[in-house]
Amino acid sequence: FSCQSGYQIVGSSSRSCTSGQWTGTQPRCEALSCPALPSISLGQVSVPSQLVGALATYTCNAGYRVIGSKTRTCQADTTWSGINPSCERIYCREVGTVKNSARMLVGYSGIRAVVGSVVRFTCNSNHAMGGAADLVCQRDGTWSAQLPRCILVDCGDPGSLYGGSRALSGGTKYQAVVTWTCLANHHLQGKRTQTCQEDGEWSGTKPFCLKNSCGYLDPPANGKKIGDEHNYGKSVTFECDTGYRLKGSKARTCQNNGLWDGTQPTCESKKHVVLRGRR
Repeated sequence: FSCQSGYQIVGSSSRSCTSGQWTGTQPRCEALSCPALPSISLGQVSVPSQLVGALATYTCNAGYRVIGSKTRTCQADTTWSGINPSCERIYCREVGTVKNSARMLVGYSGIRAVVGSVVRFTCNSNHAMGGAADLVCQRDGTWSAQLPRCILVDCGDPGSLYGGSRALSGGTKYQAVVTWTCLANHHLQGKRTQTCQEDGEWSGTKPFCLKNSCGYLDPPANGKKIGDEHNYGKSVTFECDTGYRLKGSKARTCQNNGLWDGTQPTCESKKHVVLRGRR
């Protein structure tokens, strides 16, 4: 008698007929099995079966990795292949420093970066960040991004303003602010300040000064402005598109103090006007 691979014979492997009787005992085939595997510290072992051919799989807790055999097979000689593995904590290498910046370490284990640790970079004054400010230690022991750069940004001289003056706060480097002011009897058309951006350009559009002016008025939404005057004593009027009615001043005049009289009108849809009937 013989058994298939993965089984062993229990009983007589051969029997003879003697005096009308068989010698020995009737055999049976029992499945071969490997001994129980020990548990793994800081991890788990999955063993669906201990029979020959069974596969044991090892995993580690979050932040740890398997050192040694990740899988082991129950062999025909009833021993497990490979060696008992262990779980080792995952560390990321020292990330280094960035010129012209400061860094903050978050979630470190002592002086070492573990999974989830963050290195946060902040650029010095007048420098803009090029790349990711935060680097995260990942499960594979690598950082989530390359080291960033801190780039000195200079937007250059913003120039002068005809009929006005400027005041620079922080020079012309990154995040510097220029404030524009017009002379007496002049109106500033545009935004009063511009900021040096990280792309090396001043924000927005440079304003300009209008002499003896109240500045340009915008037409109302769903309406129009008639006339483009803006100097002292000049007037403009407003009209609404069909289906809209004017709310506010229909005409506005530029006064000698540089301010428009009246209030800026709006155009409201007639559909939204509530009519009240008499009782």
